[in-house]
Amino acid sequence: MYNIERLNICRPFMKDLAVLLFLIPSAFLLLSLFKESLIDDVFITLSYSKNLFDFGVWGMHPLIKSNSATSPLNVLLLAIVGGLIKNYTLGVILLTTILIAFQYYLFRKLFTSSCSYTISIILIIILLSNPLLLSTIGLESFLYLLLLSTSIYFFKLNNTIFLGISLGLLTLTRGDGIILFLLVMFYKRKNIQWVKKICTIYLLTISPWLLFSWINLGSIVPITFFIKLKQNWPENISYALGPLLYIKRIPIESLISLIPIIMLTIFIILNRFVFNAEEKILLIFSIIYYLLYSLMGVPPYHWYYAPPMFGIIIVLGFQLSKYFSNRNGVLKFYQFLFIPGPSIVGLALLIYLNGGFSFAESPIHTNCAKMLEYKEVANWLNQNLTRDSKIIIEYEIGTINYYSKAIFFDDFSANDLLVDKIIRKSFNKNKLLYHLITLNFLWYKSTDMLNVDSCRKLLTLNENNLKSTIKSWNYSTKWTKQRKIYFGDR
Repeated sequence: MYNIERLNICRPFMKDLAVLLFLIPSAFLLLSLFKESLIDDVFITLSYSKNLFDFGVWGMHPLIKSNSATSPLNVLLLAIVGGLIKNYTLGVILLTTILIAFQYYLFRKLFTSSCSYTISIILIIILLSNPLLLSTIGLESFLYLLLLSTSIYFFKLNNTIFLGISLGLLTLTRGDGIILFLLVMFYKRKNIQWVKKICTIYLLTISPWLLFSWINLGSIVPITFFIKLKQNWPENISYALGPLLYIKRIPIESLISLIPIIMLTIFIILNRFVFNAEEKILLIFSIIYYLLYSLMGVPPYHWYYAPPMFGIIIVLGFQLSKYFSNRNGVLKFYQFLFIPGPSIVGLALLIYLNGGFSFAESPIHTNCAKMLEYKEVANWLNQNLTRDSKIIIEYEIGTINYYSKAIFFDDFSANDLLVDKIIRKSFNKNKLLYHLITLNFLWYKSTDMLNVDSCRKLLTLNENNLKSTIKSWNYSTKWTKQRKIYFGDR
């Protein structure tokens, strides 16, 4: 029989220490395999973090204040970690490793069965071998999981103060964290005093940032929300049908990512569909999240599927705890191998298909080019243009903006044109929407940096948009195949 809990170690602290001494370096080495395959949106976050730490400016360029970072808390943490070690891409790996270590400990506290150590290790293995989740390294996903788990843990303990704080921090990590807050409030709706206390602490947690964002950055809701709503994919595929598109275009990686759902289904059946309050909230959270994003019609960016997957993985932990508690808390060796086994095999297959341990692109992504291909474009621009040259960019801005010394203009970096379009468009729809959006941008001030007519240089995927082409680069990914990036005069 196999049970970590029966190892001859005297104290729980020593057990945790033994696990963490193995987990931390192992997680760091595994995550380091993806250091040169970070997706483009990660570098939007890193630009914010770097400019915040180095210049105290919230924006993608030190001279332009903007509000297109989805996760203010993730920006702040990456600014601290990356800034202190003077390497922001390495800071991504280090911060994610730290989050994984805390996640293990939180799983340990969350699942109170005699198998808590074993179950926690199994869930960490499932997390670190999931192609979908590995493809979100550098974004706010693992921070979101930690705070989602923390909120559920304090809900289980009925600790109102820390529950309110953790729900607030979850919302500051991603705005859709408010879904969990509303679900918890609904579940406890009959306890009015409890609800009032949680609401007060929650509002006290998020209000400082919302006020700063509204007054100093010009909007309560990040501009990213409006950018994503207006984006359309060539295939006209929205969030609801996104998984089918990924299975069609990136089949093996996508199917491996579904392993936690399959495992959860098996154990729900074995446990005869018995759920505790925490599991019900998490399952409803995942369903509402999926339905809400589907109704909004946002594009199916892969990292949008991480939050419901996290809900599923936490519920899987509860189901495993329940299953083995009913069997005296003992796992046989074949059971320990079987549960994370498919995920481990999936990770091995991922490395095999990649042709080695170093990944040049994320297992699942929709970027036009690889990280190193974008970096090559940025290096050429640094060598051939003067510092702070102004360039309009018509596609992904993150990586090139991060590595180049030029000033790039698009909706993410300079919000002036988009804000004007949003207000005028809302006016044409209805007065209520117009007043709400106008209120959101009440304190918005133009940067006075963007005069489109004065920007004569353009980076584009369509050569027809250029008067003359100065330079082009070939690029290809598992998503886009062979294409070109063009730079020239507008």
